[in-house]
Amino acid sequence: MTQYQYVFKNDYDKSFHVKDREFFCYSKKRIKSMYFDKDDYKVLGETLKKPKDSPDIKGTLDMGHHTTLDVFEKHTHKRRFYKREGYICVGQNKYIVLLRKRVLFW
Repeated sequence: MTQYQYVFKNDYDKSFHVKDREFFCYSKKRIKSMYFDKDDYKVLGETLKKPKDSPDIKGTLDMGHHTTLDVFEKHTHKRRFYKREGYICVGQNKYIVLLRKRVLFW
């Protein structure tokens, strides 16, 4: 299993909560303004704010304050049910996509 470390940056433009703690990330709009081409940065995986039992876990993301998030392969979760909430920096030009459940109305 791969271990990733949350990197705090001063120019994050979005916040999110995990276990009553506030963390920060880049929004999709901010990533597009920082990088002109998708080849300039690398998405290493995706994560959810809430734990999910799954055999597809490829690693963990240490957020600090005794908080960890499970990391999955890219595109493990269908975009029909989940949407991108932000990008968490884990290294220079390396990110984990933060997903959240979409609200579906039938």
